[in-house]
Amino acid sequence: MDTEKLTEYIKNYLENDRTRSAIMLTGAWGCGKSYYIQNTLVPELDKNEENRCIVVSLYGVKTLEALSKSIYLEVRAKVLSKKSEGLNAAKIIGKTVVKGIASFFGVNISVSDDELNQLYQSIDLTGKLIVLEDLERSGIDILEVMGYVNNLVEQDGVKVLLVANENEIIKYENEVGTDTDDKKKALTKRSEEYVRIKEKTVSDTVPFYADFNSAIENILGLFGKQYFYDALKEKTTRGVPFIVDEIKNLMLEIKCYNLRALLYACQKTMEIFHLLKRIMQYHIFALFYVPILHLH
Repeated sequence: MDTEKLTEYIKNYLENDRTRSAIMLTGAWGCGKSYYIQNTLVPELDKNEENRCIVVSLYGVKTLEALSKSIYLEVRAKVLSKKSEGLNAAKIIGKTVVKGIASFFGVNISVSDDELNQLYQSIDLTGKLIVLEDLERSGIDILEVMGYVNNLVEQDGVKVLLVANENEIIKYENEVGTDTDDKKKALTKRSEEYVRIKEKTVSDTVPFYADFNSAIENILGLFGKQYFYDALKEKTTRGVPFIVDEIKNLMLEIKCYNLRALLYACQKTMEIFHLLKRIMQYHIFALFYVPILHLH
């Protein structure tokens, strides 16, 4: 599905799904998943109600307590305001997150119901979507992460979108058949366990396919440089900028669909242009002004 339909699908999950399960967005590294979330999904979800989307990266996170801390701090920083903290409306409380953050700080959550309720009230997740990115890059055992997510969605009723390159999670091994030609691929035992818990936790897995024309054009426009804008003006008969068409064809030719690599390439190109400009300015100064200085 295209990004517009994908956004509508996620909005419907957030607003209407009652299955108490998570959903997953999967795609290759650099295909634009994070770009889509930050530049399309978050602005759309925040359009009518601010801060509905809580985005946390699992990259480098090594414990569930640290994950709870990340979610807690993100919620506190982006969602809660003095006005919302004072409301007494019914809330969905992320008990899994509370237990994790309490454990992280060494808090005994059984000592005081009042203190526990204060923690509950401080992380209201009603109507919010927790987006957990970089699932495959997490420093936490993947089965522990999936168990944690299962608690969030099943016990706490929280809505969770997992973002992953699932090809880096699910691994296969050769299963020996009657002869060499009869060998078949089978899931590793670890992958079998992952698939089992995923079936219990995730209701839908959606492959992510980037709109390369729009993504490339948006990346070029990110830098706010005139030479990028000028390059985007000339268009094909299909209304696609020539430079976008050329970049997309090159990506297809070398079979590299990594938009992050394009972003880095644009950054380096901008730096090279800036350096060349400085060099030219220096040479112009040396050519015209240095001889004049010598005359004086």
